[in-house]
Amino acid sequence: MWGMALGLALAAPAPAAAGADPAVALKPQVALTTAELRIGDLVTVRGRALPSRVAAMVVLRLPRGGTAFDVPAERAAALVRRRVPGLRPVVTPGAVIQVRLAAAPVPARAAGTCFAAANGLAAGTVLSVSDVASIPCRDEAPAQLRYGRAGLVIAAAAVPAGGYLGRLAALPERTVGKGAPLTLRSTSGPVTIERSVVALQSARSGGRLFVRDAGGAVFAAPLALAPGSSAR
Repeated sequence: MWGMALGLALAAPAPAAAGADPAVALKPQVALTTAELRIGDLVTVRGRALPSRVAAMVVLRLPRGGTAFDVPAERAAALVRRRVPGLRPVVTPGAVIQVRLAAAPVPARAAGTCFAAANGLAAGTVLSVSDVASIPCRDEAPAQLRYGRAGLVIAAAAVPAGGYLGRLAALPERTVGKGAPLTLRSTSGPVTIERSVVALQSARSGGRLFVRDAGGAVFAAPLALAPGSSAR
């Protein structure tokens, strides 16, 4: 059985657990290129292929950091059954599934302009033009970035000053990050009321966002940042 590939000293296949399908087996080793573990990565079915929609079902997202994980076979089988109750792999008690996450290939050098952090960026920083400096593209994996609403670029993890960012789409001049303190101004004729609020989402100056005041009330309002300023 598949457990023998894990170095278990078995003279014969282990008996199938109650309810298990002898034709369904867990792979002893899994090589991934993304952090998502899918049914098709874990399971083989003797004599036929898994339907593509079943094979693509995600059963586990690997924790950030590290490239090697051991998943107990009992847990792997339970994850599979949770997603597809009729799919019941045979499990060898005590066995583990070796999961290896391969690093993404570093792209070859490309001509053109790339960017580096002009200063240290905290995780969650919404990038604006003042946060980056243009540099030649390099044979180097860029810092972890994610893309939010309205095309905003956000640092997924802290980036030191000079950290390589790779190619970037056009950045806004002024931005605000989720959790940033702001002032909400409400005007009615000659009367203007100001209150302190907190941004509930990232946004660029000129766009709209939701904010929450000290009493917990939530408002949607246009964002107008002064030239040269960004709120974190």
